[in-house]
Amino acid sequence: MGELDNDPSLGTFRTTRLAMEQGAHRLERGTTFFNANKELKHKNNWIFNWEIDTIKSVGHDYKKMSKSAVEWIKNKP
Repeated sequence: MGELDNDPSLGTFRTTRLAMEQGAHRLERGTTFFNANKELKHKNNWIFNWEIDTIKSVGHDYKKMSKSAVEWIKNKP
């Protein structure tokens, strides 16, 4: 997730009641999604091998996020 992806005015951003319950901006929604799934893991005793990462100094920019994602994947064991 982009550390600076906290401006809901960029790109298409859903503002329905249900969407806003997930968070006020994309960074918050990503964190909410991760935490909700981690909670489901505990509730159901499931395996949860997700990681969450925040890319510094990046906002709602698919090019920078894609570049960072490739580097992140390449450096995983």
